[in-house]
Amino acid sequence: ASAPVAANPLTSTNEDTSWMDNLAAPSAPAPVSDTGLPNWMGQLEQPAAAQPATNENLPDWLTAMKPSDSAPEPESPAAPLPKAPAFFNDEITAGENVDDLFAVEMPDWLSKISPTDKTTPAPEVDELAPPAEEIAPASLPSWVQAMRPVENVTPGFSLPSRSDQPRESEGPLAGLVGVLPPAPSFVPSGRPKALSIRLQPSEAQQTGATLLDQMLEAETHPRPMRSSSLAVSQRTLRWLVAAVLLVLISVPLFFNLQIVPAPALSPESELSRNVLQAFPQGAPALMIFDYEPALAGEMNASAIAFIDSLISLHHPRLSLISTSPSGAALAEHLLSNLRAQPLLRGEHFTNLGYLPGGTAGILAFAQNPRGAMPFNTDGLAAWDAPSTTSVNILADYAVIILITDQSETARAWIEQTGPARAGRPMLVVSSAQAAPMIRPYLDSGQVNGLIVGIRDGAAYESAAPDYRGPASFYWNAYNLSMFGALTLIVLGAMWNLFTVRRARRSGLDEA
Repeated sequence: ASAPVAANPLTSTNEDTSWMDNLAAPSAPAPVSDTGLPNWMGQLEQPAAAQPATNENLPDWLTAMKPSDSAPEPESPAAPLPKAPAFFNDEITAGENVDDLFAVEMPDWLSKISPTDKTTPAPEVDELAPPAEEIAPASLPSWVQAMRPVENVTPGFSLPSRSDQPRESEGPLAGLVGVLPPAPSFVPSGRPKALSIRLQPSEAQQTGATLLDQMLEAETHPRPMRSSSLAVSQRTLRWLVAAVLLVLISVPLFFNLQIVPAPALSPESELSRNVLQAFPQGAPALMIFDYEPALAGEMNASAIAFIDSLISLHHPRLSLISTSPSGAALAEHLLSNLRAQPLLRGEHFTNLGYLPGGTAGILAFAQNPRGAMPFNTDGLAAWDAPSTTSVNILADYAVIILITDQSETARAWIEQTGPARAGRPMLVVSSAQAAPMIRPYLDSGQVNGLIVGIRDGAAYESAAPDYRGPASFYWNAYNLSMFGALTLIVLGAMWNLFTVRRARRSGLDEA
């Protein structure tokens, strides 16, 4: 059984198709005439009138598409098609006009067009022309009004014409005119106005200029020196003061006079004496000589009595060291001038010599004395001598004595050796100028005693029986010279006051 065929909606039997019977069947092709043209082209000359189709038996959808009766009818029947030109023939007869060959009848719609109907161009509109109706200005904010062009706010300003604007002569804009118009304030306006270069000073300025001129002129004229005996008197006075001071210093030294009584121990030196009394017999002690040869007179006089008392009473085994290159020689010179019995090198003391490195060398010696200074000044093993065999670390020394004239050196030894000393006492013998900076270490307990200058040295000498050292001589000379200097200062002040009053009185008398 064959499959059912779908019904075509256009050929459905429900719709009437009898209107298609009225359509004429296509005719057979017409034969060719003798003239060489087909017969169908000859029939174009007189087309048969088309029979109107009846509205009977038309489908509804085609009837709805029919033009309405109100549509305008054409004014004239359709024009017949033009006759075929003669060039379609195989041959052109002689004497026939060629223009007639191209004579074609024009259609009605084309023949109605006249030259006057040509489209005229629209008039040009001037873009710069103002509009027909002006727009009322709106109220703009002040900051917008401040942004208006300069020519709108500057009265009497107008941009120069293009012919007056400069022509660029170089650069990428060479040859262009008016590309970079000048700023409004720099628009050339002819020759600049001539300004006067003369100053117009005021009266006060003229007075000041006159005074300055007089001062400069006075500097060029040398003043004559007054011949007086003032310079001679000043030189004589200086020699007189120097002579008085020399007498006051030299007389106690040469004649060994005891004019000024010996001082008592100060509280700082009293602490040093307590440490000295608690020192065990024959214990090792470290002595540091860090002062310069220029101050050896003051430092030896300050320390010699204390060191002499330590050696005479307790017989310590000394180790000498210095961070100054000349410290080793100064140490042996001081030991040679002691009142105590002569000290033997190696047995009573060992001179370790110069400790290089500054603060870093001090720290290295505090951490490992044997490794930092393995040899003495003689080039021998420093720690094989009897005076140093019992010392392995810094805390093995019973006491550390620092003799210095500089506060920075004292600070380095106190701070770098503090942890390594492990509570061992440290005494400082300093000059008078370095004592104020070392005093805070004494108050904080990092230093156990402080001996300052010639005064404390003389106090130690006076405390020892039948001992007279250099500090006693210096103490008398020092006090006499200070007393003489103070006396001269007072006399000079009184003389100056007397001369001033006499000059004032003479000036009043002359007036």
